[in-house]
Parts: sequence; C-alpha cells; structure tokens
Amino acid sequence: SHFASDEMQKEKLVEFAAPEGQLELYRYNHREKRTYAEVLLDFKSAELPLSQLISHIPRIKPRQFSIASSCLKYPNQAEICMGVVEYTTPFKRKKKGICSTWLASLDLSTAKRPYYVPISFTKGSFRMPKDITTPVIMVGPGTGIAPFRSMCQERQAMMEKDNGASNFGDLYVFFGNRYREKDFHYKEEWEELSSGSRAVVTGFFAAFSRDTDKKVYVQHKLAEAKEAIWNVLGKCNGHFMLAGNAQKMPNDVRNQVREIVRVMGGMDEKEARLFMLKLDAKRRYVQETWS
Repeated sequence: SHFASDEMQKEKLVEFAAPEGQLELYRYNHREKRTYAEVLLDFKSAELPLSQLISHIPRIKPRQFSIASSCLKYPNQAEICMGVVEYTTPFKRKKKGICSTWLASLDLSTAKRPYYVPISFTKGSFRMPKDITTPVIMVGPGTGIAPFRSMCQERQAMMEKDNGASNFGDLYVFFGNRYREKDFHYKEEWEELSSGSRAVVTGFFAAFSRDTDKKVYVQHKLAEAKEAIWNVLGKCNGHFMLAGNAQKMPNDVRNQVREIVRVMGGMDEKEARLFMLKLDAKRRYVQETWS
C-alpha cells in the first residue's frame, strides 16, 4: 500500500494487511493462487522499485518426481512420469503449473541445441526387500505408478540376467486413473510385464473411476484381490508400498487393507489396527504421497 498512488487501491491493500481483512485476502489471493504478476496487474498504481520487488519474491522451489525407469535396464537415462498441471480456480480462472507446463513445452525434435535442465537426486522411502523371494504389493494411482514401473523394470532385468536360476517373489501392481483410453500409463508395458510364463508381475489390477456410472478406485480392486493381499501380508511376510496423491486416497487404501486383514485374518478391529501398526514399525507398509 505504501507504493500505491490510487486511493481506492491503497485502501484495499491496507484492508488486506489488517487482521479483519484476512478472510478477504484469502479469497482474493490464496484461494485463487494469484501470482505476483497478477497482483501487480490488479494494483497497477503500486509501482515498487525493482530491487524491492525482487527481494520479496522467493526462488521457485525445486519439483520432485519419482524416477520411472530402472538404471539396470536403462543405465544412461532416467525417466519420469509427470502430469501436466492445469486447473480452474473457484472464480473460473484457468491456471497452469510452472514446471510441468515448461517441461511439456520442450520439443526435442525441433530443438537446434540441447535443453539443459538442472536436476538432483535424493533417496526416496521405498526399498525392495533384500530377500528376492519376498512378495510385494505396489499401489500407484496416476503418476504414483512411476516408482513401481522402475522396480518392475529392475526385476525384469534381474530375471533376464538370472535366466530362471532363482525364485523371485510375487509382485502385485494396482493402478488407477480416470479413463482407460487416455489415462492408462504404460498400458502396453504392463501387459507385457504381466503375461507369459516368465511374467514379472504376478497380478496387475487397473481401476478407472470415470468409465462407468459407479466410480471404481484402487481400494475396490484391493478388495477384489483380498486373498492375494492377505497371503502377502498375513502369511508370507510380504511388503506393501503406496504412492500417489496425498488427499483421500492414502486413507481409503489403508482402511481397505485393514478391513481385508480383519476379515481374512479373523481379527477384531483392535487386532487389525495393531497388525497395521506392526507393518508400519517393520517398514512393511510404506507410502510416499504428495499434494
């Protein structure tokens, strides 16, 4: 407000800064996810010195993506599975993600010079069991399928190198998205990995929530495969891994797994909850989620 020359704009900015104006500020700015440029366009009379403007704008935070390929199978590359962020605000304003939109705009086929994208690598939460005979359940709706694609590719490369000499544990993969026709990530690859006498994936289950009147999610597919889930977790000392959006999905999946444990294991609710806590403590139930 200090730099605004228009009295109405100055008054509005003062209101935003006051304790009683916080709800209005939330509606205007936070809920609408307005950028610095958009705010300055709305308050054109506020002419900040460039040095002060720059000092108030933080650096863009790095974006984290799960690696979707195996370095054992593809030693000279690292693939990611990225959703291009596009959404509409409550006031019907179209918005796009900064990083995902930029990456999607890069056209390698017409580039006259290489694109240089700064990247770094950090360790994630997932670890495949050291014992290769241990069965694993992988649940990855949407782009959450990325780390499990890399793990399955790794297993495929290990099996090809091993040439049938070892006994590998079962892998069950659960994927979910909106529409089968346009949202089935790596469809042909999953068909290949889960078929044939030397299938890498014992069972692949896909849920598509918008293809039918009744919405079907990954937790519903888990319920359909309750015998396999209980066999892995209750009988074979197996592992459960979950990746994806951090809103409702992780709780829905965990509740479904607990219900399977309760019914298939003949437990009461308290025993089932204790069973799940033991899985957590032994890192046999691990999740990586993001918002």
